[in-house]
Amino acid sequence: MNETLDTIMTDEDRNDLAQLQFLRKNLLKNIGIKNFIDMMRNIIDNCEKFEFTSATKRKFINEITPIFTIKLKDFKPLTARQLNDKHYVDTEINRIVALVNDDILKHTSEEIIKLIENDEKLKEIYSNINDDLKGLMWTTIYEIRVSVKDNIINVRYCI
Repeated sequence: MNETLDTIMTDEDRNDLAQLQFLRKNLLKNIGIKNFIDMMRNIIDNCEKFEFTSATKRKFINEITPIFTIKLKDFKPLTARQLNDKHYVDTEINRIVALVNDDILKHTSEEIIKLIENDEKLKEIYSNINDDLKGLMWTTIYEIRVSVKDNIINVRYCI
């Protein structure tokens, strides 16, 4: 039997995903894109391990597709040998993504949860979403691209 996502998902699953989508779409509307960008700037400005790549990249962030272009503060360039070792590069990218999650995105999520708590409708929806879906929401809000060769990390907001 060929099972598809539609045949596996229950009505409850569909409802949960619809609630999650509603929450994701309404988060930005309630926060406001300018407030969100300012919040991210502040978090990045105050973070321990990262900084913007330039004053221009800090100042000019597209409001339609916000991309935060940052770099590691204590970056040590990789040698040519390390750059040619795919396993080493992948491990380094994973390490940097974990640092971005810990040093920036964890704080962003905490700030967004505070905003959710101050909006009764979003608070009700968020409290009714199961923990697995909450985890899915937080891990799919951002796209992180890392160039270990250039020490450029792009964190793109994807809602």
